[in-house]
Amino acid sequence: MIQCKIQYAKCKMYITLGSVLLVSGTVFGQSADEIVKRVEKKYQSINSFSAEFEESFTWTLAKKSRTSQGRFFIRKPDRFRLETEKQILTSDGETVWRYVIPDSQVFVTDAETDPDFPLLKDLLFDYVENYSHILLGHEKLGETECHWLKLIPKEEDSYITEMRVWIDAKEWLTRKVEYTDIQDNITAYTLSDVKRNKKIDDDVFIFEIPEGVEVIETR
Repeated sequence: MIQCKIQYAKCKMYITLGSVLLVSGTVFGQSADEIVKRVEKKYQSINSFSAEFEESFTWTLAKKSRTSQGRFFIRKPDRFRLETEKQILTSDGETVWRYVIPDSQVFVTDAETDPDFPLLKDLLFDYVENYSHILLGHEKLGETECHWLKLIPKEEDSYITEMRVWIDAKEWLTRKVEYTDIQDNITAYTLSDVKRNKKIDDDVFIFEIPEGVEVIETR
C-alpha cells in the first residue's frame, strides 16, 4: 500500500504542470504576462487530454536510475486513468481503483474521501497556487522550442523541493517536468503523442477487476 501511494504521488506530479500559469521575466520576445495568458487560454479550452510519457527516476544516494513508460487520460471534471507496466490508476469520478500489478491487488476507495483525489480533479488548473515560479529562459526538447520554468513550493514541508517544467512555446502544452524530492531523488516525465479534446469513452475510466486479484475495499 505504501509503495502504491508513492507511485501515485509521483505519477500525479507530471499532470500538475499543465496548470503552470504564473511566471516572471521575458523570453522569445514575450513578457511573462503574455505567456501566462496563452497558457491559461489553452488549458481553459481543454476538456479531455491524453499523452504517453517516459518516466526517469534517479536515486541520488544509491546513484541508480531507472526508466519506464506509460500513458494517461483525463476528462473534465473528474475522470482520470494512468497506465504503466506495474500499475493502473483510474477513477470514474465516484470510485478510485489502484491496481498494483506485481502484487495482484486492487485498492478501491471513494473519490470523495480519497485523500489524493480532490487534488487530482483540479491539478491542471489550481495546483499553481502551491508554487512560486521563475522563468529561466528557453530550451529545445527535440525539435520543440520550450519555455523553461523553475517552481519552488511555498510550503516548507513539501514533498517536492523544486520542479522544472518545459512548456511548448507554440502549442502552449507541458512537454516535460522534472522534480527533486526531500531525499534529493530526481524524477522526470517527458510527454509525447499529446492529444486534447479527443473523445474518450466512459469505459476507459471504469476498472474491470481481473479474476483472482485480491480486492482491498477502503470505502
